[in-house]
Amino acid sequence: MSSHPFQLTRYFTLASLAAFVLLGVALLVVQRTEESHFARVQGERAAFFAQVQAELLREQRESARASLVAAHEAGHVALTRVFANALWGSHFERLVAQAQSVETCSRVAAPGAPRKDCETRMGERVRALPTFGGVDAPVRALMRQTTVFKVKVYDLRGLTVYSSELAQIGEDKGGNAGWQAAVAGRTASELVHRNQFSAFEGMVKDRDLIQSYVPVRGADGATVGVFEIYSDVTPLLQELNAAAARSTAAGVRNETRLREAAAREQEAVVAASNRFLLAIIGLLVLTYVALLLLVRRGQRVIDREAAAREQAALREQDWHRDKMATLGAMAAHISHEVGNPLAVISQA
Repeated sequence: MSSHPFQLTRYFTLASLAAFVLLGVALLVVQRTEESHFARVQGERAAFFAQVQAELLREQRESARASLVAAHEAGHVALTRVFANALWGSHFERLVAQAQSVETCSRVAAPGAPRKDCETRMGERVRALPTFGGVDAPVRALMRQTTVFKVKVYDLRGLTVYSSELAQIGEDKGGNAGWQAAVAGRTASELVHRNQFSAFEGMVKDRDLIQSYVPVRGADGATVGVFEIYSDVTPLLQELNAAAARSTAAGVRNETRLREAAAREQEAVVAASNRFLLAIIGLLVLTYVALLLLVRRGQRVIDREAAAREQAALREQDWHRDKMATLGAMAAHISHEVGNPLAVISQA
């Protein structure tokens, strides 16, 4: 009974196909992982660029606003000196001295009483002072056709002894941080927006202003009063905002270009990766085909050897059968030859 030859081609086909499929899947997973990693890196780079650009624009905007405030603060300090030189000794010094007879509302107002009513009464008392009538006209003449929208003067108690908006005379600003800084000898400024504002030229709307509290110093260098000055910077701030908008638009364009470049790079990476994967798969297929041909050749050799062994076994079986038949015939012949003499002997 013949044995079946080893099926090398079948086992190789199944095992190698499974191995090559697993290898191909692994390569595909690695490729997609690398593509995802590259896309994530590109996205993080674009996000970092956008964050840096936004931070830069914010710092530029804040720096521009700070420079604007600093420049106008310096102008307000110079303007205060002009005021002091032109009007303090001749007008405000006597007004401040006479205003000492007017109490501030923080001292005389009853607890729970409306503060505005008290300040209105104090303002009426200040405006009734003998020197007040000669102050307003010189101030308005000095500020005509300038960007200064309002001027206020405080004494060292925080009482508003003069304001180009007359309704504010008598207000108590003793608790105001800007006034407190100016009384301590420091200039304090900030950028403010007013939806409605009373200026020298009348009521204006939607204006951006630089507000400064500037100390007024006497001959001995001591602070003798405080000026509060409002300058209109709406056109300048509009230019700054327009420049910031242009910078923002340029940043958006740059970010868009960066994302487009990142998308092109991603496409190029994916295309190169796909070509690489196809090349690897092609090499694997060629390797598989070459090995399959080699295995088939080996299978044919195995099949020939198995067939040769089977033929040899058949021939040996035939030879053994022939040999046994020959031996049987010889035995029968010998038995016949031996049987005849014995029979003759027995008959005799």
